[in-house]
Amino acid sequence: MLLGLAGVGMTLRRLGWRVLQHPVHGPLLIPPVVVTSILLLPSTPAVYSYTWLPVIASGSLYAGQALVAAVHRARAGAGTRWTALLTLVVLGALVVPVIVVGVLALPPNRDNEAAFRRMRFELAYACTGEAVLDGGPLAVFRPTALRYPSLVRGLRTWIARGVIPSEALVHDLWRARAPVGVESRLRDLEGPISAFIARYYVREPDGLLVAGASVTLPGGAGEVDVDLLVPGRYEIAMTPGIRVLIDGVAPPSPTWLSGGYHRIAWSGGAGTLRLAILPCAQRRPDASPGPAPAGGAEAALPLHASR
Repeated sequence: MLLGLAGVGMTLRRLGWRVLQHPVHGPLLIPPVVVTSILLLPSTPAVYSYTWLPVIASGSLYAGQALVAAVHRARAGAGTRWTALLTLVVLGALVVPVIVVGVLALPPNRDNEAAFRRMRFELAYACTGEAVLDGGPLAVFRPTALRYPSLVRGLRTWIARGVIPSEALVHDLWRARAPVGVESRLRDLEGPISAFIARYYVREPDGLLVAGASVTLPGGAGEVDVDLLVPGRYEIAMTPGIRVLIDGVAPPSPTWLSGGYHRIAWSGGAGTLRLAILPCAQRRPDASPGPAPAGGAEAALPLHASR
């Protein structure tokens, strides 16, 4: 910025008021002055950092002009004074900004790291050809249409008004049978979509949605039906002191469960039962041992998404 101001000062000193009529300097100087005046007004809304880019673009040209002038002066003077001045200009105009921007102004992007971590989880859980239920954009893919807030708000409005029927979206989700997902923007959509997610998915501590079911069991004994969306190998976790039968069998963990309803019978103290589908590598027929479904190994393969 200082070097750019120095370049502007050199131009004004050389041309004076004639700069307004100059075929090059007029178009380069007048628009940044007008834009700067508008941005500095207290009543101007939404003055984000990128709104200064037109000013910076013009200023960079004059910064380059001042840098070239400093080099010429140093060559012509060939003295210690001009060499020191050139060194100072280069350090101040190039080296210091690179260090400040690269080290201080641009720390590691934690949002991108979180997006990469989420994507790794999703890819680990979903096998080839399976869908992923993800209602938010991954910043690692650019550009993405979901980054435009107006489009996102428009889609939510259409869903809320029924222009995009929620039932049709739920039907699509049911057909896709995604083993994993992330709620993200979908958490704000109440109604059938939220009910679908609550029914067919359990939430991991990091917010990841995994196909399965969670049941709160009161003390004593009883039975309840759970509806599973995705067939595959499931990890079974329960509170100690509870005995559970699934479809009349005491299952090991993990165990293979088909999609659809399963009868859960329990006895013992109060607690919770949690069924969560395993990552893709552990759901393959040659993975960890577990009871195979009727119909052989092919029946153990999870359904592939039709979309």
